[in-house]
Amino acid sequence: MASEFLNKIKGKKYKGIVNSLFTNSDGTVNSSGLQHMLEYSLLTPEKVGKIGKYLNELADQNIKNKKKNKLEIISIAYKELIQGCHADLPLFSEYVLDLCNSLLQHQQSDFKIIGVETFEKFAKYGGTKHGGEKFIPYFLEMAQSSDKDEVTQHKLKVYGLRGLYSYISNVGDFDNFIAKFVTEIDKSSGMISIFLDNMKSLSSKNEKKKKNKDKNNNNEENNVMEIEENMFELPCEEVDLCNASTLCLLVITSRLNSITITPILSNIFNYLDNSQDSSWKSPFAIKCIETVNEGIQPQLHYNLIRIL
Repeated sequence: MASEFLNKIKGKKYKGIVNSLFTNSDGTVNSSGLQHMLEYSLLTPEKVGKIGKYLNELADQNIKNKKKNKLEIISIAYKELIQGCHADLPLFSEYVLDLCNSLLQHQQSDFKIIGVETFEKFAKYGGTKHGGEKFIPYFLEMAQSSDKDEVTQHKLKVYGLRGLYSYISNVGDFDNFIAKFVTEIDKSSGMISIFLDNMKSLSSKNEKKKKNKDKNNNNEENNVMEIEENMFELPCEEVDLCNASTLCLLVITSRLNSITITPILSNIFNYLDNSQDSSWKSPFAIKCIETVNEGIQPQLHYNLIRIL
């Protein structure tokens, strides 16, 4: 019985299985087709590259025709493949990277968001070993969006930070990443400055919220320890940019060593020195130092104290 099932699955054409993902009349992914695609990929790993290539052919058509719902289905398909067939990721990683690149460089914000969501899954399952560094400039651009529409601007900033967080959390050669994207980028548009800009933009609002809370509650403050790593799982509109940026700064400082800590601290302190409306005693400056202190390894606290 089992052999009959295997022969039935293997006998199917991969294009037909992929096409079955789009058969729902309401525009959602066909869950049955999704399951068949995963089963087929697991049983015939030699075909997973062809599936990726075909998914990208469909993606190119739908990017051209601006079919958001079909691109979402393609993204769902890739995320299912990445999670279910991560052992075979090298066989189709180039197609995931190509899709992310096409989406992230598109002018339409919804496409960029789909690109980030796809990359997050890719990075989580070891995808940064195969690439993704070229997406950093796209993530940085999103994280400092100046879109006239406030809702769109917030979405782009949140998803830009999500992309950066995913890459920083999972990249293997972290020292090389620091060398390329912290010490070689102009300070005004560098990664640390962008994190701090977003932290600062809402810091005054957060301070007002704190004052309105119950003063008798010792846990009322929006401090570093209370920031949860799963905040990016919240609906986009509920994600606080200040907290999201603080989380990014936390993860980057948590991976520092005695060498890479210097450019990070230099960037932070230069930012504070050059900030016209922040003194070293301001709540924002204190939050920055607290974040670094919480993120770095205990043996690096001396470096922080020495520079201060």
